[in-house]
Amino acid sequence: MLYLEDAEHADIRADGSCTKVRHFARGTICLVDLADGAAIRLNSRLRSLAFVLPKALFSETAELSPEIGRRRLICRRGEPDSVLRNLGTALLAFFAGTGTAPAPLRPVAVAICAHLLHRYGEPIEERVGKAQGALMREEPGTTPLPIATQIGRAKSHLAIHALSLEDVAHACGFDDLGHFERVFVGETGVTPSVWRRRGLH
Repeated sequence: MLYLEDAEHADIRADGSCTKVRHFARGTICLVDLADGAAIRLNSRLRSLAFVLPKALFSETAELSPEIGRRRLICRRGEPDSVLRNLGTALLAFFAGTGTAPAPLRPVAVAICAHLLHRYGEPIEERVGKAQGALMREEPGTTPLPIATQIGRAKSHLAIHALSLEDVAHACGFDDLGHFERVFVGETGVTPSVWRRRGLH
């Protein structure tokens, strides 16, 4: 899902409880596996563009692009994504009748799959043999990430000042800000706010 304007909502877990309400900035995405369910409780108006892409299309795309290989998508929430933002803008103009030329939708869907697999996919082979202790939490529909990957993503996200530290923590797979800060300090020697303030990206 691509957020077309800022929104606030909480995710509803399988047991019916809700996560903390989060702010999702315009132009960010939410990537979930619908097989695990996807329900939210809105705290604001929701204006978004949803892309529902079948798993078979992801498999077909991976076969067409050997450099992508077999990958499992990693669930993301509130992730800035300029490619999908620009593509969504073009699609909305097309559907509104203000676009320049009709684009065949299947090639667009394949392009979206390729982008998602490249940017948010983890090679399936990488998951084999990893020590569980080196991985962070695992939620339904997500793949646990190595700490180095989480911290690397956090460093990139900290360059985006529109994202709060809580947003960065959640986008990188941490349960809460305190846990994120402890791990970040352990890996970098400074807090995330100091990292951001010093521009250490």
